Amino acid sequence: MDLYDETIKPSERLVEIYIVVLDAIIQKDTGLNSGMKYISIDTDVTEDLSEEEKKVLLNYFKKYSAEVKNLSFEGLKNEGLFDEETFSLEGILLAVKDIKKKTDKEAIIEASKYRSGLGAIAIEYTLEYINGKWEIKQEKMLWIS
Repeated sequence: MDLYDETIKPSERLVEIYIVVLDAIIQKDTGLNSGMKYISIDTDVTEDLSEEEKKVLLNYFKKYSAEVKNLSFEGLKNEGLFDEETFSLEGILLAVKDIKKKTDKEAIIEASKYRSGLGAIAIEYTLEYINGKWEIKQEKMLWIS
């Protein structure tokens, strides 16, 4: 699958949008990444991604040299990967929480990164489609714990 396939309308290139946004949020508050054993991406909340696109999304994050999982918060709990005493994970959970706007020129996406009850962030990203790819033009911190 070619992320930059020009035959696909920009607003339908969701996997590219998700990669740009989740790659940006993983680089925020990097203390949350310290010693992470895995990156889990909650693809249950991703809008209209095919199984192939989910694989592309998950494979992209292998560049961080951590195991990449496709589990929600509940899935991580069910796998025993959430510490009930410290309310924390040994990795991070990334998720696209909301798509507020999506056209062929602009997208507004809310994403989050969770490590613990006292270590999580959510950011709203405004992206523009420029020169054949999605780029972040603005970000707004929604909350931090």
